[in-house]
Amino acid sequence: MPKRKASDADDDNPNKTDNDRPSILIDLTICEDHNHVLPHIYNALRTIYRRSESKSPPTFRLIHFDSHPDLSILPTLKREHVKQVSRLQDELDGSQEGISCWITPLILQGSLSIIDWVHQDFCKQIKNGSHDVKLGWDEQGSCKTSSNLEYYIEDGCEVTNLSTELLEPVEFTINSTNASNLLSSENAVCGCWILDICLDYFVVSNPWLDTPFFHEIHEKVETTCIAYAQTMVEEKKLSGRYDEYEEKTWGEILECCRYTKLPHYPQLVESAFHDFKESLLLAKSRCENPPSCITVARSAEDGFISLDEVEVVQERVLRIVKTIWSVNVHVDYINK
Repeated sequence: MPKRKASDADDDNPNKTDNDRPSILIDLTICEDHNHVLPHIYNALRTIYRRSESKSPPTFRLIHFDSHPDLSILPTLKREHVKQVSRLQDELDGSQEGISCWITPLILQGSLSIIDWVHQDFCKQIKNGSHDVKLGWDEQGSCKTSSNLEYYIEDGCEVTNLSTELLEPVEFTINSTNASNLLSSENAVCGCWILDICLDYFVVSNPWLDTPFFHEIHEKVETTCIAYAQTMVEEKKLSGRYDEYEEKTWGEILECCRYTKLPHYPQLVESAFHDFKESLLLAKSRCENPPSCITVARSAEDGFISLDEVEVVQERVLRIVKTIWSVNVHVDYINK
């Protein structure tokens, strides 16, 4: 038998997985706004498709570390936007809700089948567990959901029952940041998956709590406020005594009520870094492939993490990721 280099032997080893090959460089892109990771995910999917022998677009799983689910439905999202990336990006950039709606187009495109939203215990927008969500389009081409999750109802997303043929079912798994809960032995990740990290996972502020309008109405922001405001709006509309000023005022109150329930934990959670690293190590051991790409959102300019802390958190996250995989870091934001 002729001599050969150890690297050649490794390449011929049928038990060797991509995760074991240190030469593979994974693209890691850092953006400011979370919806700006979308083009980089699309690029990764196109690369996978070109290398694949399959004629069908690749499907993938998203492991999403964040204090927010980012699974809302953009009110202006239309069917034609899903396959037009530049138009979709314009819609997301032009909306205040864009940073919370960027995952839905991937679901509707048929590329994303499972979402693991990994969060701290103080994030309660969607209760822990596994939830099947159905999304689809109405006759006007607007996105709808038949889900009765409180997250969609409170977030102002229209909920409706649609016929099955109009819907694309999607399953997403929600776990706390516990390594054993994220990837249990019967729930290992195989095939294509993407790692997404928002830095507000480690320390998060609710910027709405510092707005002047919130301080004006904070006495009214209670559990019953949303229902009360909605009732007042409907009664005024029915009686015909509902002018534009009242519509704007009650609309602001409803918006404020929803946003004041967002997570607010401005103290850095040291244990989160340990749990984050343990989760990634477990993913490496239980996944046959490394992530197809890694995306990072800073979320500092929108106030969800302070400008004083974002650089420190970003450096610590990069240091952890680099101990697990070889990465090629791309910066897609401008420091202001």
